[in-house]
Amino acid sequence: MNDLRSHLQRGDPLSHEGGLTPADAMRMRRNILSAAPVANVGTGWRFVSVTAMLILVCVGSIWFVRVAVPEPVVLRAEQPHQQLQFSAPNGTRIIWTFNPDLEVR
Repeated sequence: MNDLRSHLQRGDPLSHEGGLTPADAMRMRRNILSAAPVANVGTGWRFVSVTAMLILVCVGSIWFVRVAVPEPVVLRAEQPHQQLQFSAPNGTRIIWTFNPDLEVR
């Protein structure tokens, strides 16, 4: 009974062929290297300039937000009293009012 590995090795057409001659290998190597694209010179400066622009935009945005948005002034007298309201199962409504000026002695 043939196993899969021996069946695949018998059917492989490349196992029966020889390798390339050194002259053919060198000719193929020259053709491949001549078709390679030339490295683009000057992309480093574009990358540096785009990075610098992004850093400037981020720093400018942070500065603008810090300067343009004033900090809220909260006065204690202007704060409304906070309430908590809920209903009991029998229909009783309970309202708690929290007074921030309350002093416990």
